[in-house]
Amino acid sequence: MKRDKNLIREILLAVEASDSGWAPGPEEYKIEGYTDAQINYHALLIVDAGLAIGGDISEMSSPAQGYISRLTWDGHEFLDVARDDSIWNQAQSIAKAKV
Repeated sequence: MKRDKNLIREILLAVEASDSGWAPGPEEYKIEGYTDAQINYHALLIVDAGLAIGGDISEMSSPAQGYISRLTWDGHEFLDVARDDSIWNQAQSIAKAKV
């Protein structure tokens, strides 16, 4: 599965807005345009990157599934920059141009 930075941003924003952390699956954590498998995989990537505290609750016979209990300092720092749509879009354009 390809990494989707926009989905990572959306998940982090959802965690920040939540009072009690974030775990994929419940209806309130659906992100329009993304499957549960995509969301779960990206939750694991967020934890791997150190943007949030959480873990892997995957089972051997199921697709990747992660949970996030809270953002880390780095996760909040990421959102301080990524929250603004114009800055986010500009950063995405710069990144695409360099590739």
